[in-house]
Amino acid sequence: MNGSVQMLLAIGLSAVLASACNSAPFGGPTAPTTGRTTMQPLADAESVRVLSSINMGEVSAAQALLVRSRNDAARGFADRMITEHGQAEAGARELAAAQGITPVTTETNRAIDEGAAQLSAQIATGALDLIDSAYLSAEVDTHQQALSLIDCSILPGAQNPAYKTFVESTVRPMVQAHLDLAQSLAAGAPTTSAMTSMSVTMAAVSSQSCIEACTPGSPGAMSQGVQNALCR
Repeated sequence: MNGSVQMLLAIGLSAVLASACNSAPFGGPTAPTTGRTTMQPLADAESVRVLSSINMGEVSAAQALLVRSRNDAARGFADRMITEHGQAEAGARELAAAQGITPVTTETNRAIDEGAAQLSAQIATGALDLIDSAYLSAEVDTHQQALSLIDCSILPGAQNPAYKTFVESTVRPMVQAHLDLAQSLAAGAPTTSAMTSMSVTMAAVSSQSCIEACTPGSPGAMSQGVQNALCR
């Protein structure tokens, strides 16, 4: 989760944000931890709140980007994040209310909220000529972490059938499509078709990928804050 942070550090953030510069999006810095092998499942009430943090963090970062960016590709991606994560948030809230699931605040969503606030602040204060590439790189990280949370904690812990179906059929495909698009944009690859249609790659979940999410330094490692909250 450090690639986007390294880019953001180059933007020249203000002294106020200096202490946050080593933080990965959606949960703080990735740092060595020991004795942790995989992620713990979340109860429905906990994961509904985690999904809300993911959705609202994406909306916040996109809004910060739109204030300053003049890059069509980055702005198009940000617009899509606001629309689709906003829709996912509304759908999750409606479903939770209908199913009697009351969201519960946990250390996991607190870590995500903190990281999202740091990312939005960094986008808002960074050098104008670098914010687009930094934002897109960060979006790869945040969506990879969201996918790990879904596959390794949210779905394994889901008990309510309607809620589990919503996550499987609506939220996960959306996050995967966003990740695919962010990777293409960050790499400078052609993205015309990806911007007009949601191409979904349903990758098989493996226990190894969940272990890697809890392994500092691995390509799919989550932020330290989320690791501290979920990895055991």
